[in-house]
Amino acid sequence: MSLRRTLPIIVALLTLCVSSCDTQFRSKEVTRVETTVPVLEDVKIIDAKRFLNDLKLSPFWKVERDRSGALLAKARSIGPEHHFGDGSSEFLFKFMKDKRKDLGELRIYNDYLRGNELFSSFSAIVVFGPLPKTGVTLIKGGEKTSVPVHESYDSKIGPNSSSQVAVRLSDDQDVFLVVYEQGSDPKRATTWKMLPGIVNELKSVASLPKEYLVIEKYTDLFSLLFPDTKPDHRIQRLPGMQDRDTFYGFLKATGEWNPEGVNIKISHPVYCGGEGTRESSRKQKAEYLGAPFEREQDRLFFLIEDNAVYLKHPYDADFGTFSGSKSFEGTLEIIDGGGKSIVTTKDQFKGWER
Repeated sequence: MSLRRTLPIIVALLTLCVSSCDTQFRSKEVTRVETTVPVLEDVKIIDAKRFLNDLKLSPFWKVERDRSGALLAKARSIGPEHHFGDGSSEFLFKFMKDKRKDLGELRIYNDYLRGNELFSSFSAIVVFGPLPKTGVTLIKGGEKTSVPVHESYDSKIGPNSSSQVAVRLSDDQDVFLVVYEQGSDPKRATTWKMLPGIVNELKSVASLPKEYLVIEKYTDLFSLLFPDTKPDHRIQRLPGMQDRDTFYGFLKATGEWNPEGVNIKISHPVYCGGEGTRESSRKQKAEYLGAPFEREQDRLFFLIEDNAVYLKHPYDADFGTFSGSKSFEGTLEIIDGGGKSIVTTKDQFKGWER
C-alpha cells in the first residue's frame, strides 16, 4: 500500500489517539469554518454492545482495535485501484444503496474515500469511548458551529490541512461518529454534504431487528461478490502494490472459532523461516467479525488488506518483488482471534522488499 494511501487515515487515527503531552507534534489552526450543521436523523442506540456487534456483522464497516486497544468501526469505501484523485471513490454502503450491479474495475477498501477536487481524503469512524479533549469538534444537527482546520506543514490551508467533527450517537453512552476531512477546501463542503447520509446509515444499523441473517440483510453485496454462499468459506485475492495483496471472502459462523480478531497468516518453512507475515502487523490489521444470531446458517464477510510477505536472506534474489522473477508456493491461513487456524490453503507468493 503506498504512502499517499496510508498517510491520511494514519493522521486521522493519530489525531484521535494523541495524548496531551505530545504538544510538540500538534498542528496549528490555519482557518475556521463558521456554519450551521445540516439537520441530522436521530440515532437511537439503546445498547452500545449490541450496536457494536451489528457494525461487526455489517460488510460496510471494518471493526478493528486502535493503538490503545479500543474498538472502532471504519466505513469501507469503493473506488478504482490506481486513479487517485478522480472523484469516483464512495462509501460502500452508498454504492450498494444506489443498487450498483457491477464492480467493473472498482475495488473495496477498509478505510477512507480517495480525494477529488474538494478533498484529499475523507473518512467516517465510529468511536466507542470518550473523545480526546482536543482535535475533534463535537457538533449537533441544525445548530451553529465553529470548526477549526489544522495544518502541520504550512502556515496556510492546503492539501494536508485537516478537520474533525464528531456527532454523539447515544444520549447516555460514549458512542460517537467522527468525520475526518483532509484537503484545502476552506468551507469543508464534503463534511456537511456527507454527514446526513452517514448518520442515516448508522440509524439503519441501530434499527436492525433483534435477530437476522447477515447473508440475507446484505444479500445484494454477497451476490455481487460471490457466486455461491453455501460453502463453509471462500477466499478471494486482489493484487496489491509491491505484492502486498488483499484477501477477502466469507467464513461460516460455526461457533467453533473466535471471530474477534480474524487475520491472515502466510508462511513457508524455508523461504520465510516459518511465518512470512509479521505477527504484530497482522494482528493490528485483524478484523472483529461479531457474533451472528444463526451460526450454522450465516456467513461472515472479511477483508484484510496489505498482506506483505517477508523473506529470509538470500531468497529475495529469487522471489523478491524487485529482485526476483519467480514466485513460491506458500501456506495461506485464516487465523481466528485465539490464534486457531480456521482455513488452510496453498497459493503463490512473492516477497515484499523495501
